Amino acid sequence: MRYSYLLLSLIFFACNPKNEIKLTNNFFNLKDYFKRQSELLQKNKIHLNKKIAKDGKEENIDFETINWEKELRPFEDCDLNKPAWKKSYQVDTFYLSSQTHLLYKALEPKLSIRKLEVIFRSDTVYMINILLEKNNAYYQSHQQLHYEPWKGYNIIGSQKVIFTDSTTFNIKAVFN
Repeated sequence: MRYSYLLLSLIFFACNPKNEIKLTNNFFNLKDYFKRQSELLQKNKIHLNKKIAKDGKEENIDFETINWEKELRPFEDCDLNKPAWKKSYQVDTFYLSSQTHLLYKALEPKLSIRKLEVIFRSDTVYMINILLEKNNAYYQSHQQLHYEPWKGYNIIGSQKVIFTDSTTFNIKAVFN
C-alpha cells in the first residue's frame, strides 16, 4: 500500500509544478505547506476575522495585520514527518467524486495526532482535518482542527485538568 501511495503521489504532484507538495517519509508535509500558506496570505494582504468562544463567552475580533506563521502554527505543529514516527501511522488513499483523500491514522495510542486527513480537488489542497487527543492521569484534551485554503479555519476543543472544571473552546477564523 505504501509503495502504491508513493507512486500515486509522485504522479499526482508531478502534474502541477506551481502547487508542488513535498512528501517526506511518505507523509504529506504540513510544515512546508503551512509555511507556503503563510507567505501567500501575507503577500496578498489577507485580513482575518476571528470569533472566539470559551466556556460560553464569545468575542469577535478583526485583524488587519497578522503574523500568519504564528496564526497557522497549530496546524503546522501537526506535521507527521518525524523520524521516530516513520511507521507510526497507517496511510489510506480513497476517492470520492472529484476529491482525493489522504487519511493518516495513528497506530500507537500514545500519539496525540490521532488522525490527519488531506483532501485534494484538481491536484490542489481543498481541506485539511486533524484530530488531536491527549490523555493521562492528570490531563485530557481533545481538539478538531479544520483548514480551508483562502477561506479560513476552525479549531474546536475541550480540556480537563484534574481537580478543575472542563473548558471548551471554539475558534472560527475567516479570511477576508
